[in-house]
Amino acid sequence: MGNIIRSNQSGKKIENNGGKIVDHSTRKGFNANQSEEQPKNLVLGMNYKMSEPASEEYPDLGEQLTDGKYGISNYQDNAWQGYKKGATRSIMFDLGSGKSISQIKVNFLEQGAVGIHIPTAVLFYASNDKHQWSMITDINMENPWVNRPSSKVWEFAWDHQADGIPGHPDSKYIYARYIQVRFRPDIWAFIDEVEVWGHDGKLGQAIALTPDDITEPIYLAPGEESTNINNLALLYNGWYANGSGDWTKENLIPYISYVDPDGNPKEWMFDGVLYLGLKVLGGRRDFHSSASSAIVQDWEWYLDKTFAKSGDMAQLNAAVEEVSEKLKDPEHKLKTVLMIPYPSYTVDDFGKIEGGGNAYCFNHEQAGEQQAFQDRKDAVKWYVGEALKNWDKTNYVHLELDGFYWVSETVEYNIPYEEELIQYAGNLVHEKEIKFYWIPFFNANKINRWRQLGFDAAYLQPNYFFGGSEESRVKEAALLAKEYGMGMELEFDERMNWGKDFKRKYADYLNGGIKYGYAGKNCVKAYYQGCTSLLDASWSDDPEIRRNYEMIYEFLKGTYEIHE
Repeated sequence: MGNIIRSNQSGKKIENNGGKIVDHSTRKGFNANQSEEQPKNLVLGMNYKMSEPASEEYPDLGEQLTDGKYGISNYQDNAWQGYKKGATRSIMFDLGSGKSISQIKVNFLEQGAVGIHIPTAVLFYASNDKHQWSMITDINMENPWVNRPSSKVWEFAWDHQADGIPGHPDSKYIYARYIQVRFRPDIWAFIDEVEVWGHDGKLGQAIALTPDDITEPIYLAPGEESTNINNLALLYNGWYANGSGDWTKENLIPYISYVDPDGNPKEWMFDGVLYLGLKVLGGRRDFHSSASSAIVQDWEWYLDKTFAKSGDMAQLNAAVEEVSEKLKDPEHKLKTVLMIPYPSYTVDDFGKIEGGGNAYCFNHEQAGEQQAFQDRKDAVKWYVGEALKNWDKTNYVHLELDGFYWVSETVEYNIPYEEELIQYAGNLVHEKEIKFYWIPFFNANKINRWRQLGFDAAYLQPNYFFGGSEESRVKEAALLAKEYGMGMELEFDERMNWGKDFKRKYADYLNGGIKYGYAGKNCVKAYYQGCTSLLDASWSDDPEIRRNYEMIYEFLKGTYEIHE
């Protein structure tokens, strides 16, 4: 892991994320008069290649990232170059020949009042052929969007002594010709300088890193190691005032099979279904956030609703049975995923679970960090156990339990043992030899570390359909998903059936699959469709609305053509 060092104007030193806050004026680099035994900044005054140029408003006039000039804590300082939100940017340096590298640094400005934020992650890579790359470090910033009182400069750094050589604890230097710095702007990202410190040639304890198995960005594809589900339909079965979360066999058939305008199944459609709930009975609390979080009686209500004799899961099983008969495919089983409610750190009194002692408290400020963590783990273990017991006793002969879904869409900042809780849930799931799923939102924390968190499959939300972003967001999300080896989520809801702008956005997602390569079998996909948007379209007598259903069918089948 690398360090994050923050500098301000005061020079006051405070420990932070393994680094410290220092004033730029106190920074000690290496000068031209140093001996050959001392490291030097190998990229000082060097040209470099940017994947995209800096913004015209705050341009890079040439070699400004390596000119040795540092900016003050104000974006108007000419030393800063600005990069607008969008796809991940890369800065590549050709050192001319192999070098022994001991340190890499890059400086980012934070000035939240004008939309300048530090990236959530900065990645350093090394290569000897410019084609195959090895990751040196992946530096995550905790809570990058918190409101801080003043402008700051943050230094993201890897140091061979403090952080070590990945996979080579006995080596002291990385031997490489090419270095790459990668980052993704949120709104704006500002950089003043990049430094690569080291020695000419190959020192005795320098090691060339083995290229990563995946050297080019690639989507997560369906398969045994991830998931065999190619197209996962999200079906919300929590509480809704209009009852749309109460699924029936008839309502489910247009999802698991393509139906003609008369409602007759013609062939299989989605190959997986995720049941998940948002609101509890009456809508008083929810299962997925920290605002008004569900308690044990809500978790029990959801289990009962899902697994009741005539409940949502039984209806799904009956739907597959009926379609199997009509398609003369009696052995067909639908892969099914269940949610795990989020045990929110805001819950003071979760209640008692069966076989437990005192009422659980998830609030670490009330119960203490260790006890709150234990109570959250116990609640998750109980829920997974209860869900599996219900599954086993009902014997859904036409369904296959494929895994569990972690319903929280980010990794909460500054909550003790948050990552460990997710990893614990993943271990519980994997003990049953099934998969662990996640669908984080676009700027979610730790999306680049979804595998380390224990997930088998993660799908990125573009968050384009709901407003506030341009069509380019679909491309940005696709590139980001590809970079992190994730799947894609397509998003739409009932508004696509009656709103012109929303139908266009729906088409943008489908078109994006063709343009950016996530259509077909090379990328796992999840489909947020509100509650009943596709059901409504399948039943509609209006050809324009019915066309929405035909479009998704073509997309899943692989016959879809770009729709303008």
